[in-house]
Amino acid sequence: MNLICVGVDHHANSVEARERLSLSGETLEQTLRFFAAHRSFREMVIVSTCNRVEFYMATGMTLRQAVSELKGSLKDFLEIRDTGLEQGYVHRNEDAVRHLFEVCSGLQSMVIGETEIFGQVKEAYQAAKRTGSCGAVLNRLFQTAFNAAKEVRTRSSVGRGNVSVASVAVQAAGRIVGSLKAKHVLVLGAGDTGEKVTQALAEAGAAHIFCANRRNERVLALASQHAVEPVRWDEWKGRLGAMDIVVCSTSAPGSILARADLEPHAARFASRPILLIDLAVPRDVEPSAAQIAGVCLLNVDDFRQVASENLAVRLRERGKALALLEPLAEKLISHFYKLGVLVQSDRARAARP
Repeated sequence: MNLICVGVDHHANSVEARERLSLSGETLEQTLRFFAAHRSFREMVIVSTCNRVEFYMATGMTLRQAVSELKGSLKDFLEIRDTGLEQGYVHRNEDAVRHLFEVCSGLQSMVIGETEIFGQVKEAYQAAKRTGSCGAVLNRLFQTAFNAAKEVRTRSSVGRGNVSVASVAVQAAGRIVGSLKAKHVLVLGAGDTGEKVTQALAEAGAAHIFCANRRNERVLALASQHAVEPVRWDEWKGRLGAMDIVVCSTSAPGSILARADLEPHAARFASRPILLIDLAVPRDVEPSAAQIAGVCLLNVDDFRQVASENLAVRLRERGKALALLEPLAEKLISHFYKLGVLVQSDRARAARP
């Protein structure tokens, strides 16, 4: 059997490439059910976030066969003509184990040490469990990776401080518009990222925070913790003309904010610009919105410069974290060899499809 990870991420693939493969909600679960019924893929977990889409497989196929079959399945089942996997990466067996450990620990993230990825991978694992696509091998792999990530969090400083894509986005907003105290900010989406954005805004001194979400109870729960004014989902577009910043972090399958939604306020934006921050993949904001004068649009890939600050310190901590992970990864790899899950004579290295 081979353990294989095939993926695309922020290191080498643009947001446009990543959103083509992005999977969430019912589409994700339908895809997992498809792979659960696919005899060639014995086990499958799909991790899909704003910065990466990765397919973890336990399969009897060779590396070349697995990658080819995966591409064909995505094209046939999801009708994705260009998967972009040719520009992605493949990790096999030992390297797949180490890669997942690093991903769960935030060591492969744009913001090194960020903690959102742990919860996102856990949600991906739970989705695979629900749909029957995760068996004994991937169950052991992911459970061990979660424990390893907790060890890193406890015994290193790699994630110390306010480390998240949400905090980086709010920091960038402050640099662009200045003090947030008098700014009117609309947050679209009240999930994990939306909640972190709201918290970061409050900590940055924003006093006029509005939030809308399809499920209004999520907004009400958020309002009970922070000074947030709830906005009904069917009413938020009417508030755009009064906003200075809009932060989008929904799990919608396509854009929710179109250029046409902003054009009625073009005169206002020309004299009082608006900053749109799109943290979603697939993107929530239609890219052509940036063509309106006074509209500044940033997506998740635009935060690399802010995320790279204090990088030298974080890289030192990353080295310490990797040293903590290595014996834990080796222990699991040895266990897999002992069980015959991996073949001792077939040592693996990362490759490209």
